Formats: sequence, structure tokens, C-alpha cells
Amino acid sequence: MMKCCAVFVSLLLAFAASLAPAAEEFKLEEGFVRLDNGKDMTGWIDPKGDWTIVDGAIHLEYRPPGAGVIWSEKTHSRDCTVRLQYRASQGADSGVFIHGRQFQVRDYENSYPDTKKYAKFDNSAGQWNDLEFDIADGLATVKLNGQVIQESWKIGSQPDKGIGLQKEKGDFDYRYVRVKEKKAESRAAKPNVILIVADDLGYGQVSSYPHEEIYHTPNIDRLARGGVRMTDGYSAHPMCWPSRGALLTGRYYQRFLRGVIVPPSEKMIAQYLGEVGHVSACVGKWHNTGSIGQWDGQQLNHPRGWGFDEFFGFLGGMHDYWEADLGTHFKEGRNRPHTMPIYDGTKPVEKVKYLTEEFTDRAVDFIGRHKDRPFFLYLPYNAVHTPLQAPEKHMQRNNGNPYAAMVDSLDEGVGRVLDTLDASGLAENTLVIFVGDNGGYRGKNWKLRGEKSQLFEGGIRVPFVASWPQGLPAGKVYAQPVMHIDVMPTILGAAGVAMPEDRAIDGANLLPHWRGEKMEPPHEVLYWGETNAGRLAVRRGDWKLIKESEDRQGEKELALYNLREDIEEQRDLLGEQKQIADELSSLFDGWRVKMAESHRRAW
Repeated sequence: MMKCCAVFVSLLLAFAASLAPAAEEFKLEEGFVRLDNGKDMTGWIDPKGDWTIVDGAIHLEYRPPGAGVIWSEKTHSRDCTVRLQYRASQGADSGVFIHGRQFQVRDYENSYPDTKKYAKFDNSAGQWNDLEFDIADGLATVKLNGQVIQESWKIGSQPDKGIGLQKEKGDFDYRYVRVKEKKAESRAAKPNVILIVADDLGYGQVSSYPHEEIYHTPNIDRLARGGVRMTDGYSAHPMCWPSRGALLTGRYYQRFLRGVIVPPSEKMIAQYLGEVGHVSACVGKWHNTGSIGQWDGQQLNHPRGWGFDEFFGFLGGMHDYWEADLGTHFKEGRNRPHTMPIYDGTKPVEKVKYLTEEFTDRAVDFIGRHKDRPFFLYLPYNAVHTPLQAPEKHMQRNNGNPYAAMVDSLDEGVGRVLDTLDASGLAENTLVIFVGDNGGYRGKNWKLRGEKSQLFEGGIRVPFVASWPQGLPAGKVYAQPVMHIDVMPTILGAAGVAMPEDRAIDGANLLPHWRGEKMEPPHEVLYWGETNAGRLAVRRGDWKLIKESEDRQGEKELALYNLREDIEEQRDLLGEQKQIADELSSLFDGWRVKMAESHRRAW
């Protein structure tokens, strides 16, 4: 009898089991690659050895002070889909890293207030959740259990990192971690962008411009042959820090600059491009946003506070070319050395090679690491700014002339960047702009009058070249006046980014002008000077009104020149063309009132 009962119970249990729903079987979706295997930690880098496999899931029990991040050995691009499942204990807190940036994953119902809004999509503690990152050009749409919880979440800038998993609080399990790369699509609408700035490079120091015979710049010339060379390219100011503020914002610096400080209300190129998926780096001399030397911990005094994912360089205005921590600063009329670190991110480095070569190395490395995604490289060399230092090989090639040797080294660096683009297959769809930050010292600006710090042509007319094989004609010479303020809107135009509507942009998108689609000049008038009218310059067509002193210290005199007939600014026509002078003076008065009003709003 008991035997019969046992058989009956067994049959009953078997029947009940047949009615129970089968355990859900995981099926890998087409095109996805699974990164965990449910058996061991193969394929993962676990520095502390704290993670294990429990019931087919990557697991870590809470053991203060907690475990570090584990990384998948397999990396992924900025155009992919990442999916996984996670299970959190009550109040647990963790994170998933994409290219080195953390997205907080939690028991949202019982965790921090800032993410409690996600709780309505979250399953109860102890139950599995589906998490997805749909990534395009570095921006992710994040879904929790099929519901969008965040859009345009920007992933990190470390493509050498795989998927990272971190446990901060409580018990966490992860499983079915998988990645699907998206098919490569045309990137015509999203070119790479490289903006190269030379420091104190004179108009007459580039051999594709009228120049002295001692200067040879075959690589900058190569850029000009493959693109557009501006004959009348201007800096926004004859000194470096105001010109850089205008260059990166597309706005006259008079709208916002206070000393060397840019207010946080401004927005720079890297911030705009980051919003559409470009990874960005600043490599070189920053000299912007209040920085004069050592980083003070304030993000606004560092390129990372202005949208750059990476930074290698120095923050102030001048630096020794050989010593990693030796800057220079003008004080009481003398050039005095002081400590100014070279930073890799926010960490000072102890040793560098010749600085122009070091910056080039870093630029080439950045291109190599990001060749499969849109990038923006801002490469502001400190060459050919003083101190006059050059490697021996360049001195020998240039008969011991330090200026020519430094120009030679700078040109060599430009060549290495262009060669890297060619070797990587990126040249066709990379917009490269090369520009000087202001005029050179006297004698370095061809026959132009004046020098750096002056509003004569020698202080503000600069080499200005752009190349984009896929988007611009080759070998074109463009003779209309253009300015630093045009660089930002031109780059945004190339990247397909709409001009901001919340602020006045003074520059113009030069692409249609360079292509011949627009025949009118980009600007009717260009302005330089201070809002107190202490000195000024206004250019309209061929006419230039200027108030400037010959030696930068003496009395400033008003003069009028016709640049088409008198590029050397030798024949003052103020007495002969008083009406034109009055018109230009009136235009400047209206402009400076508008700038002063904008400046008050900025602060």
C-alpha cells in the first residue's frame, strides 16, 4: 500500500511540474556578442578578484570598502547597442561604465532621491531588470525594462575600456551582458575637425604667403594647396588670450571677456560638438578662462570645464620648450620664470620632450585612438612664441636662425598630423583649419606695418588656411576679409549643428563662401578695439579706420587707409576722405555700445 502511495505521489509531482511554466531560456539576439558566459570570469578583468559566478550571474556580495570596477576584455565603438540584466538587493547601488563613464544602476525605489523617478520602471528588489544603452555617435538612449529613462546620455572618452561593472553598496548580480555593433554608415554629415593654432606666427613666416626666403613650410603649404587659403584672414585681437576666446566662441570677445576670464555663460566649440557625439581633446596652450599657471581645481579654468574630454598641455600663456614645470610670465616689464606645470588631464607630468614634438605626439595618439568615431582636436601649439628654443636638428637645417628653426619644427608637426590622417584613411572627411592667433613680432609679417599687440595689419592679419577634401575645393585663394569669430560657426556648419538661438553669434559660416555658393562678403564690417574707444580699428571693404600708436606707448592717432592700394598703411587719407572716416567712426561707436551692453549682461 505504501509503495502504491509513493508511486502516486511521484506521478502527481511530475504532473504538477509539467503544468508549471518552464524557466525562461535566454536567447542571444542576432548580431549581439555575449561578454559573460555564466560559468566563470573568463573575458573580464577583475583587479581585486572579488567577483564570482553564482547561479549563472556575475555576483559580488557586499564587503566594505567594496570592490573596484571589473571590465570586459572586449571593447566596443561609439555606435553600438549594449544590453544586460541586473538584480539588486534592497537599497543596493552600483554602476555600469560605458567608455569609462558611469551610469548609476540602483534599487531605485530604496535609493537616492536623484534617481527615484526611475522607480516606476524598476522591478522590485531581488528581481531581474533589463537595461539597454542604444548608442549613436557617443550619445546613448537608456532604457529600463523597455522604457526610456534618459536620452542623449554622453558616454565616456576612453575607448580602450570595455563594459565596466561596479558595486558600491549592497548585493548585485549581472548577467547576459552583450554588445551589438551598428553597421558602418556614411559619416559625410559628421566630419572630424582639427583646429591648429600657431602662436605669434607672422604673416610672412609661411611660405604659401608672401614671405622671407628663410622660411619654408611645405606642410602648411600642402594644406593650402588641398584647400582654401585666406589672403585677408584676421585675428580678433593682436594678443593671444582675447583672440582665443573669440576663436572658440564665435563671438567678439568684447561681449564677455573680463581680463582673462570667460564667464560660464559662454559656450565653446567642444561643448557644441560634444552634444552631437564628437569626442574632443585640447592639446597645447590653453591660456583661456582665467588660467595663468597652476590649475586651481575650478573646472572653468580648465579645458574639461568647456567640453573637452581630454587635455594635455599648459594653462598659461608662455612655457619653456624643454622643462615640464617651467613657465614664464611678464612682470614689471621683465620676462620672469615661474612654475607652470604641463598637465595630462589634471595631473602634472614630470618630463616632456621638445614641447612642439610632445604636442604633436599627443595629437597623433588622439587621432589613432579615435579614428573610428567623429572627433574634434584643438591643437594650439605654443610655437613660435618665445622663449626662442629649438632642437639642434632644426637649428642646423636653418643656419642657426631660432625663429626659422621653430617654424620648421611647427611645420613638421603639422605634417605628421596630416600624414596620420592619410594613413588612417581619415583625410577625405576631416576639416583641418590652420590659423595664427595674432600677428608676429616686427619683421616677421612681410611688409605689413606693426606687430603683435598692435592694430596695424602686422598685428592682426594672420595665416588662415582650411582643407576638407570631401567638402571644399582645392587650391582656392579667398580674398574677402574673414576673422577668428568665423571659425566656430564654420565648424558647426560642417558638423551639421544649428547655430544657437540663445545668444548672438558674430561670426559667419564660411563654407558656402569658400564653395562659391555665396558671392557676397561674409561681413560688411569687422571691428577691433576697446569699448572705451582708447584704440580702435574698423574695416569695411578696402577701407580701414584705425586709432593706434606706433610704439604702443605713445599717443594714439586716428588714420584712414585704403588697403587695396596701400597694404603697408603708409598713406593716411583721413583728410581726403572725411566722409568715409566719419561713417566708419559712427559704425564703431554703435558697435562698442552694443558690446558694452552685452558685456554687462554677461556679468
